[in-house]
Amino acid sequence: MVNFAVYPVTGECSNYRVFTFYINLPYYNKYYNDTVCVNNSNTLCSKWVNTSMYNYDQFVNVVKKNEKEEIVEPEPEQDVHKYGFFDFLGDYYIFILLFIIASGTIGIYFLDKKSKFDFKVS
Repeated sequence: MVNFAVYPVTGECSNYRVFTFYINLPYYNKYYNDTVCVNNSNTLCSKWVNTSMYNYDQFVNVVKKNEKEEIVEPEPEQDVHKYGFFDFLGDYYIFILLFIIASGTIGIYFLDKKSKFDFKVS
């Protein structure tokens, strides 16, 4: 944590602190670029981890130990399902029905309007 104090330059209050800025800096991992951390997903190998409790030898031992203990989980197989016409209808039937009803209503309205003005349709 870094503290910055603000004091007035002139005046009667020049000896009194007006404001203090408190800045918390993140921990920095000085070993994150080491060869042990290359292609390693261990949390100790990230850039902003507190490693002040380890010296270099302890850090290497802990990372190697965690690397051995890390269990690789197999990726689940994706279900290959072809998206067919009936699947599409099942997912979007409400929108399709609303479109058909709205189109039919508008069509009937315009056909009825044409017949009232006696337009000739040829």
